[in-house]
Amino acid sequence: NFRDPIPYRRILYGEARVGGPILFAHSEPNNEVHLFIALSSTLVESIGDIYINDDIVPIDGNGDATGTYANVVTVHRILGDASPAILTPLRQKFIHEGIDDSVGGPISDTDNFVGIAGLYVVLRRWSRKFSGEQPEFSAVVQGFNTILTGSLSDPGGYGFGYSSNPVECARAYMVNVMGIPISRFADASAAIAYCDELVALKAGGTEKRYTCNGLVLADQTHEEVLEAFANSFAGAIRYVGGRWVITSKPTEDLSTVVSEDK
Repeated sequence: NFRDPIPYRRILYGEARVGGPILFAHSEPNNEVHLFIALSSTLVESIGDIYINDDIVPIDGNGDATGTYANVVTVHRILGDASPAILTPLRQKFIHEGIDDSVGGPISDTDNFVGIAGLYVVLRRWSRKFSGEQPEFSAVVQGFNTILTGSLSDPGGYGFGYSSNPVECARAYMVNVMGIPISRFADASAAIAYCDELVALKAGGTEKRYTCNGLVLADQTHEEVLEAFANSFAGAIRYVGGRWVITSKPTEDLSTVVSEDK
């Protein structure tokens, strides 16, 4: 976690364990520290396991840690779809501080954090538990969940939802960030299906051929991002004949035939 007055916008595609910038920090006289840590600058599908440093922290239904960090840490998962109700007390006076009713809390009504997924953390007497060092928080997150999925040729046409398919993630970036109309894309159904094919693992079981799991930051150029996307599915993103064409390159057969003639 880090502090930055103007952090770069970040979009998480697929699933990954991520931390992020501290957008809000407030200390109270009773030794409570309130933090809002941004994980993605979008709505996300889900926030799973919570980590403090490298330890998974069990969290109960109220957001309170159990076990080692009981009575010290509370963590609320914020998916970004609405202003978190848990922040309401911060907009009001803190009664235990004896502040006059006319004085608001440390954040205003305009600080709603809508569209930002993250962790709202409350630390109590944390300096004793963590030897004076503020702990690092991260979480396993299934990211951006309003991705344009499928193909126009699919029954019912396109859909919207969570996807870790790298072709769909690349197309979502181009539509949502670069502003390219979906009508400017050629059909990508073959590339999408190729990435979703199940391949056998040596240890047993199967997994999808290609998935996309990682962060895109606003300080990256479009060229850098598109190249990274294309590399993630061994394919190409090209502008051909007035349309954007996304293709996934099948794995080449590297076997050769050896004979006396060669």
